[in-house]
Amino acid sequence: MSVSQNTQPTVNTRDLVSSALRDYLPAIRTTFILSLAINLLMLASPLFMLQVYDRVLASRSLPTLVVLTGLVAGAFLFAAFLETIRQRLMARIGAGVARKLGPAAYAATLDRAVTLNNANDADQPIRDLDTVRHYLSGPSTSAFLDLPWLPIYAAFAFILHPLVGIMTVSAAVLLFVLAYSNERTTRALGVESAIHRQRAHQVAESATRGVEVLRSMKIETRFQDRWRAERETAQQHHLRLTDRVAAHGAFSRMLRLFLQSAVLALAAALAIGGEMSAGSIIAASVIMSRALAPVEQITAQWEAFQVVRRAFARLRLDLSTVAPAESKVELPKSRGALDVEDLVVGAPQAKKPLLTNIRFSIEPGDGLGLIGMSGSGKSALMRTLAGVWPALRGEVRLDGAALDQWPAEQLGRAVGYVPQDVQLFGGTVSDNISRFAAEVDSDAVVRAAQRAGVHDMILRLPDGYQTDIGEAGVFLSAGQRQRIALARAFYSEPSLLLLDEPNSNLDGPGEAALIETLLKARKDGVTVVIVSHRPATLQVTNKVLCLQDGKQAAFGLRDEILNVVRSNTPRIRDLRAATND
Repeated sequence: MSVSQNTQPTVNTRDLVSSALRDYLPAIRTTFILSLAINLLMLASPLFMLQVYDRVLASRSLPTLVVLTGLVAGAFLFAAFLETIRQRLMARIGAGVARKLGPAAYAATLDRAVTLNNANDADQPIRDLDTVRHYLSGPSTSAFLDLPWLPIYAAFAFILHPLVGIMTVSAAVLLFVLAYSNERTTRALGVESAIHRQRAHQVAESATRGVEVLRSMKIETRFQDRWRAERETAQQHHLRLTDRVAAHGAFSRMLRLFLQSAVLALAAALAIGGEMSAGSIIAASVIMSRALAPVEQITAQWEAFQVVRRAFARLRLDLSTVAPAESKVELPKSRGALDVEDLVVGAPQAKKPLLTNIRFSIEPGDGLGLIGMSGSGKSALMRTLAGVWPALRGEVRLDGAALDQWPAEQLGRAVGYVPQDVQLFGGTVSDNISRFAAEVDSDAVVRAAQRAGVHDMILRLPDGYQTDIGEAGVFLSAGQRQRIALARAFYSEPSLLLLDEPNSNLDGPGEAALIETLLKARKDGVTVVIVSHRPATLQVTNKVLCLQDGKQAAFGLRDEILNVVRSNTPRIRDLRAATND
């Protein structure tokens, strides 16, 4: 809820993702040590082949064969044990990193919801974090952990014969080149497929939110056609991508099998020439297979790896803008004095401000009415006063302290906000009024409902305060949602109420109850800022701020400003429509 003097949000230069990974460096080092031990134990297979062909068959010694078999079985059992530990350790690294980054990813999600001005794709940081966690915790990482130890097998191959070593290294390099070439040729298809898949998702989300409008106007099929077109385009790109990946994978597998056969043939030729033993022929094939296994696995999982890589890059970028948690000094209880100094307001990431040079001050207990034509910036100003949008320039001060100087919890208690688009959450009436407090203060909930004049209405609900209102309050009427949102604003006994058209869904008695509630709040010293197009609501105010053409047209005592509006002064004559007068 900070207010910045800059035109762009401050970027947190800390790399939270790298920091979280650094916290697990000892565990990551352990996985590499385990990988070294596992790969050394895997050498038991070619060594066993060498001993069987060169010693056991030559000596026809069954006891030697039994001993060697027991040793290789023990080596493989121990390798399986170490592999289990490695997988369990990677799973815990993934879970630990996700636990550390979870709060920042959640904060980034909320920041994106504000920046995008809607919830579309806002949860991308959380989804990216889940993608990274699943990859770190899954078996796919084994290939990358085994890859650095490829030189072990190459060295063993060189020990068998330099030509076998050269062929092993050349085969690994060749498969790497093929994997890189595949990535370069399929990268664009993967990006295009993701873009169109995301567009299809956005169309579906939009249709879900606006289903009443679509069905009332009988245009569901138009959105279905849009969704299908984006989905089909994404599928076409994905099919081309999978075709190329499948062809590359099949070719890589066949090439690996051929290379194994080729090294077998090379070893046989060397054995015929007396440069290698018979056992070395089989050992060379096993070494080649083991050396190329992680390369083949990485190639086969290349598409999944690219998805994780993109998720990792997005996550680092999203988390880089999350403001670090700061410990702030608790300020004296707010009185509700509001000062706005040279404020410039604009939607996050917008190039052009919506309001410029807004200046006014109101005292505790004042009532300020915001008037202006639709689109004049009233709701934008309210979002900035509430700290939802950061100011592009200027300051918003509560009791002399800029909003970013207040501890978040204390500021949340001091300000009660009812947005134009009322937002309730899945749960009970009590949960929503108490702002989902871990320990609900029943007396405070009832007191807030009584102050908002909705106590009797709540008692008429099926289960009273324990009534489940459904996701977004779907089981309530628009007027009921608005009145419960007002009770929520009163819950913490705020000193400042910010109400953006709180009567838009209220009938006559509901509006009368609202006016009575706000007048009583002002008598109790609560400062009220209200946006309303209905003249009756302005009776709760003693001051008025007029907005026009992105600027402050007038500010002063209510009756004086309304007289100016009624006088048909050219500069603000259009404001007559804004007050329905």
